[in-house]
Amino acid sequence: MHAWGWIQSHRWLCVIFLAVVIIGTAGGTAWAVFFRTVSSPVSLGEALRLYRRTANNATPGSKPRPFVSGVFGYKTTGGESLSLLDQSRTFPTRTNMLMTAGSRDCSDVSWVPITQHTESMTVCPEGSSGSEAVTDFTTFEQISGTTTTTVVECPATTYLVPPVATPGERWSSTCQQTAPTAPGQRVRVDGVVLGSGPVQIGAQSISTVHVRLTIHFSGPAQGTSPADFWISTSRGLLAREQETATIAQDGVDYTERMDSTLSSLTPLD
Repeated sequence: MHAWGWIQSHRWLCVIFLAVVIIGTAGGTAWAVFFRTVSSPVSLGEALRLYRRTANNATPGSKPRPFVSGVFGYKTTGGESLSLLDQSRTFPTRTNMLMTAGSRDCSDVSWVPITQHTESMTVCPEGSSGSEAVTDFTTFEQISGTTTTTVVECPATTYLVPPVATPGERWSSTCQQTAPTAPGQRVRVDGVVLGSGPVQIGAQSISTVHVRLTIHFSGPAQGTSPADFWISTSRGLLAREQETATIAQDGVDYTERMDSTLSSLTPLD
């Protein structure tokens, strides 16, 4: 969905220097423990609790669109890594997405694979053409001793599904980060419709539109985060998401690979 939070607000040169110096001493073991990468899978029970708590806080009378509300299970592969001390972790093979009603009849979509890494976005219907726009991205990240929450706000032209969803259709918009990390930092998002086609969900095949959003980072952090989405607009489902992020800052590289496919058309709640 969007993997950039931690690297936007940390300067790693001092950390690398200290790590190199201390690892060369008897204190190296302690620093290695400090920088360990913890991974705690979010269970279905916890995902359901998060969903119900969020659903209870929804605006009264709101109608969730464009996605159906509920907790949906996904088959997942991939993981993330930091070049600093070769830290890495894999995502659980079964993860969940929470689809809840937001303001303006929008849908809040949250991927919660582990408690140390969650991603969410708000998707809103735009106009009468059936288009959908992402108004914000939020990433929460705990990795190698740091905790960061990053929020990026986008204009209504940041489409997830554009007004004309024909293959080759392209669009671009400029988003901005908000506090607490890099407030005002611009982020460019490019979109393209790659095509349409079926996605196999269990024993059923559903029609989807396949789009790609590529997030470009400039400034201290450099890199891109392309994310592919297979969306069933008729059913209100995110059938599949595939993300590849590569970001570098001060000589430290962060990478993320994830591929999640919907397990069932029926929500788990």
